[in-house]
Amino acid sequence: MRKTVKFSAYTLAGLTLLMGLLILVAVGLSNTDLARRTVLERINATLNGRLTLTDHHLALFGGRFELRDLALKSPGGETLIALDRFLLDWRWRDLLGRTLHLSEVALEDPRGRLSIGADGRLNLLDLFPSAAEARPDPDPDPDALAGELPINHMGLDYYYDE
Repeated sequence: MRKTVKFSAYTLAGLTLLMGLLILVAVGLSNTDLARRTVLERINATLNGRLTLTDHHLALFGGRFELRDLALKSPGGETLIALDRFLLDWRWRDLLGRTLHLSEVALEDPRGRLSIGADGRLNLLDLFPSAAEARPDPDPDPDALAGELPINHMGLDYYYDE
């Protein structure tokens, strides 16, 4: 009986250590160039244009996600929207309670080149497939976007440098 308890304790400790190691490896891999390229390929497969970025950082345990030099380009290669830095900072405690509390959202040096064509369409709409081109979702989840998005406190600081 004593050997069984000892074996069970060692097995549980080993599995806990293995799970912790797998989580650390997954977090470490999420900050690699391979992860960035994979995500960008999947996003760009759905766009008519191209999304680019030069660097990213995910601090999963710290609740921080950062993108650097983000640009959304038209099918012709013209930069429509660009940011030097995009940052999300969240609190895990609230997320565990099914509430996303963003303590900071930063958009540094946002730039945009939007225009309305002769046909009355906004050039940004050319990035997305039309309803006729859109591929149907094979298994739509009706609850995927269900719920509310309350914004209790919001501040906006705008700086314009000439």
